[in-house]
Amino acid sequence: MDGLLTLSSATDDVRPYARAFLQIICFGFIFQCIGMGVNNFIRTAGAPNRALVTMLIGLVVSTALNYLFVLRLGWGVEGSALATIIGQAASCAAVLWYFVFTRNVPLKLHFRYMAPHLRVIGTILSLGFASFAVQAGMAVVNFVINHLLVQYGALSPIGADDALASIGVVQRVAMFTVLPLVGVAVAIQPLLGFNYGAKLIDRVRKTLWYGIAGATVLGTVMWLVVHLFPEFIVGAFGITHDGLVDFTVFALKVQLLMLPFVGFQIVGSNYFQATGQPAKSIVLSLTRQILFLVPLLFALPEVLPHILPQFTGLDALYFATPMADFLSIFVTVIFIIVEMKRLRKLERGEITAKF
Repeated sequence: MDGLLTLSSATDDVRPYARAFLQIICFGFIFQCIGMGVNNFIRTAGAPNRALVTMLIGLVVSTALNYLFVLRLGWGVEGSALATIIGQAASCAAVLWYFVFTRNVPLKLHFRYMAPHLRVIGTILSLGFASFAVQAGMAVVNFVINHLLVQYGALSPIGADDALASIGVVQRVAMFTVLPLVGVAVAIQPLLGFNYGAKLIDRVRKTLWYGIAGATVLGTVMWLVVHLFPEFIVGAFGITHDGLVDFTVFALKVQLLMLPFVGFQIVGSNYFQATGQPAKSIVLSLTRQILFLVPLLFALPEVLPHILPQFTGLDALYFATPMADFLSIFVTVIFIIVEMKRLRKLERGEITAKF
């Protein structure tokens, strides 16, 4: 744990709280794994509303217990970690209840079905690696960002701790705005996979473009909210110091600059995963999270202040995300154009699909 905290660039002020939270939250991993992972199969079984409810159960329980443990009982970060675990356990229990005790479930969970089959495991790993790459990429980016924030934040008037607080707010808001786009991409995966496997190519195209349109609309709405009410959003996270509020508002607007177009990239990369093309999906997933973003995080603070002196190295860190978004969207456009040509050939019977 000490090594991970050091790798995450935890400052001396932050380290005790991070350690206290991690020591408890780690015990909830199995609950999170089942609650979030197996929850996807409820949707696949034809019960999307039930899948939503199982997630909301954990959210409501965690929020209520955070209020009780932290604000009422004064248990601090330990109480917050405990409330989070209990919320995860509630979602886990709701998910397992559906597959074990609910009648007429198309995917009934029994121990006899849990024997490992190497071929099935290999297929799961190959198709799921793109999603894993996204999550792993986010972890790598967080390590890099924290390290650079401490480095450049210490050279700025706001300091390293306030820089970390600012990025914490920006990342959480960014996660909130991107999750609906991911939801659209995940929701159309079964439709894409079924129609592609059934060689209903026209439906595949329509599903893809409907998904892109829906994600674009959601992204645009989120972008407008962020730009119309940035001070309110930042203040909701408890940031009230004038200098820090101004910097966080600036960072929020810059980092989410390409949000209306990010849905295209997310849906596009998930399309290739749903149609049995994991290599392309992995490449597209990594472009936004690692291949473009990490080099830009290191390069921009050294280059941008020399080109535009009004920006500091700390400011430059936030410009890395929209630039990486732009480059990854451009690459995704190329992949989709090529894919549309391939689908036309597949529809005419000139080539054969492999899934």
